[in-house]
Amino acid sequence: MMVGVLSMGHDAVNGLENQRRSNRLMVWRVRLQLITVLLMPLWYLASRGG
Repeated sequence: MMVGVLSMGHDAVNGLENQRRSNRLMVWRVRLQLITVLLMPLWYLASRGG
């Protein structure tokens, strides 16, 4: 019984660490998407103007 509880706690800790890592990746993906969304119209206007 105790072993099961301990392993459950360990999995919970691992899950939190994995969530943090995936959260960081998500933040970077959102930032990249925002940058591309902002740059695309500027690049479009520049290419049209030139």
